[in-house]
Amino acid sequence: MAKPTHTAKREPSAATSQCACFHLRRATRAVTQLYDEALRPAGIRATQLALLTVLRDRSPVNIVELSEILGVDRTTLTRNLGPLERDGLLVIETGADRRTREVSITEDGGARLAVALPLWREAQDTLRRRLGERFPEVLDTLDRVADAAAQ
Repeated sequence: MAKPTHTAKREPSAATSQCACFHLRRATRAVTQLYDEALRPAGIRATQLALLTVLRDRSPVNIVELSEILGVDRTTLTRNLGPLERDGLLVIETGADRRTREVSITEDGGARLAVALPLWREAQDTLRRRLGERFPEVLDTLDRVADAAAQ
């Protein structure tokens, strides 16, 4: 019995064609792939770039504050910090009051970020070029969607 081949691009079903979550997740996957591919020579992913950028600007920062800045729960953040800590791009230390943990970017993390930022700019310029004059409107709409969903 032959396997069915599904090479044609499928349209969303009636149930998903008007679903904001479906469209946002689809867009997120595509945009993440664009940025991850661009960042590959630096050896980091788009999510890691965002984390390192925040750390560059705010180190040291406690885990709770970092999760709020990035908009992720602490469990997800801790899971995302692990590979960066393992690779020596950040350090996690006990905070001043011993109940908190603080995260700081390392010198190697700063160097990796310096390699990654021009690659990020190329991906950003590619997306900006593809969206044309709609680019600022898209960013504004995404912010409004996030705010509406968080209410």
